[in-house]
Order: sequence, then structure tokens, then C-alpha cells
Amino acid sequence: MAKAPFNSGKLALFTASTAIGGLAQVWLLYVALIARHKEHTLSSLLGDGGLFFFTTSLAVTSALMLFERLPRKPTSWDLFWTILVLAICGIAVVFYISVLIDNLKVVAPFHDHVGPQVGCASIAFFYAFFAAARTGYFRK
Repeated sequence: MAKAPFNSGKLALFTASTAIGGLAQVWLLYVALIARHKEHTLSSLLGDGGLFFFTTSLAVTSALMLFERLPRKPTSWDLFWTILVLAICGIAVVFYISVLIDNLKVVAPFHDHVGPQVGCASIAFFYAFFAAARTGYFRK
């Protein structure tokens, strides 16, 4: 029987640490809202714009990991994805600032901006997997 080209334990650990650990504030808020019998919709959970912070943190850390640990010279594919993701992070920061400036007195100014947050975070999550795979993290 052929061995898998990747370590499934490392893949599971990476996924869990990124999705659960990286988003700990969202999970804790969810539990707190349920415990207090408050609204716990996606809009209320993401009303503070926290996924924009998650996006930039994950993308920048992944880019640093990619270029530090890449066993060979970066390919045009590595550079393309890195530039694309960092551009999306730039857009996320601009979006975050523009919404925040217009709504400084609102408690949850991002409650109507779930789509951009989830989209940016999904792209950053994909890029983190890309960077880990390119550096050989998932191999045994």
C-alpha cells in the first residue's frame, strides 16, 4: 500500500490550530452569547471586524513562513499568490478603516459586512495552506 505524500496528523493540527486557535475570540464570544441568552448570529459575532485582523495576521505570517522556509528559490506561482493575498489584505485594511471611520460611535460597525470578512479570511486560510504545502510542512 502506498503511503500518502503528506502527514495527515500535521494537516489536522494545522487546520485545527488555524481555524480554532486563530479564531478563538469568535468561538469564545459565541459561547458567551449563548450562555447569556443573547443574539448569536454571524453578524453579531463578526460585528467588530475581527476577521479582517485574522486575515492580515494569517496572510503576513504565512508569507514570512513561505519565503523563510521555502527550500528553493520562489517561483512565479509563489510570488503571484503572495502578491494577490497581500493586495487583498491591503483592501481589507482599507475597508476596515473606511467602515470604522464612518461608524466610530456604533458598537458593532461591521455587523453588515460579514461577506467581505468571510471572503478575506477564506482567501488567507487558503494561502496559509498553500504556504505550508510549498514549504513541505505537511510531509513526514
